Amino acid sequence: MVSYLISNVRIFDGLELYDRPHAVHIADGKIQFALSISYVHVFRGVEEAKTALQFGVTTLLDMHNVPANAKYMKELSKSSSELPQIYGAFYAATIANGWPRAIVRHTTDDPVLLASLVDYPELSTPESARAFVAANRKEGADFIKLMQETVIAEARRYGLQTFAHATSLRETMLVLEAGVSALAHQFFDKPHDDALVQAYKKSNAFLVPTLVAISSMMGMETTKTWIDSRALDARLPSQLRQVMCECMSIAQPTCRADYAYETIKKLKSEGIDIVCGTDSGPNIHGTAAGPALHLELQLYVTKCGFSPVEALRTATGVSANRLGLNDRGRILPGRRGDCLLVKGNPCKDIDDTFNISHVWKEGVLCKSQDEDN
Repeated sequence: MVSYLISNVRIFDGLELYDRPHAVHIADGKIQFALSISYVHVFRGVEEAKTALQFGVTTLLDMHNVPANAKYMKELSKSSSELPQIYGAFYAATIANGWPRAIVRHTTDDPVLLASLVDYPELSTPESARAFVAANRKEGADFIKLMQETVIAEARRYGLQTFAHATSLRETMLVLEAGVSALAHQFFDKPHDDALVQAYKKSNAFLVPTLVAISSMMGMETTKTWIDSRALDARLPSQLRQVMCECMSIAQPTCRADYAYETIKKLKSEGIDIVCGTDSGPNIHGTAAGPALHLELQLYVTKCGFSPVEALRTATGVSANRLGLNDRGRILPGRRGDCLLVKGNPCKDIDDTFNISHVWKEGVLCKSQDEDN
């Protein structure tokens, strides 16, 4: 395997910044600085996954997918230097007529995707929850995504983390009290209260805010405005740009984005870990695996009171630690050689994460953005 010496650069090691010029040696696929999305929907989106890697994302966590698609994408990611490494939950723990059926019907007319809805799990009893977790684990699931709380104890018995879909304060409190590992959305229907902070601390849960997705649910053109301001047309495939510039517009009139921003500020100030994620996926309006992560980081800084370094930690060292991916997330001897080289200094200006020069995955130099210009 080819080795690389990256010299005369500032280094953000996943937690700390080394501002004086340093050098990094990548050999045999080891050591890293790269961004890691904790929450996407891969489906069978090979091209979308390729785009994610080109925008500096070397690890994707697929939070709900048809098992056949999930297995295919996981195996393909292991053998291809053009794709991020993909981990998967396979089917989420869903209930009859529950989420995400409504959003699938809202965002696509693909007959194959619509037909797949009949195969979604319909959990109703503790016995069905136990059977679901056992079956997903046997299929090769890396973690469990749930749309309700009944499977948490069974997943814990298998040593699997649980990620809960909750977009209201009430639902968030329910799953925190049940002991969920992480919240896969920040709620935005009400302001936070002190009980929420205590529930997070008691459960030691972390939060994946998905502010980009929340903006789309609210009908806010946050992503479109960002794309237009950065003149990204040349860097985004036309179909991907179209999806990113549209909105889901499914939130209730009483919802407010500021509720989400203020809650995240409070949780951060209380020491609750924030892990970067976007809820991206093919045809999920307002998002895209890869590009949307850079906007998500910007929102942490501009709306939620993060410094650029604190925002970067949510997608590197903190993310890897809380997700149990201890072979990556830091620039340390023996870590995976997943590296992102950018122009500028994102530790001072978070927008500079987008000025990508080169991307390495496991020590292999992937196609750089420079080659597109």
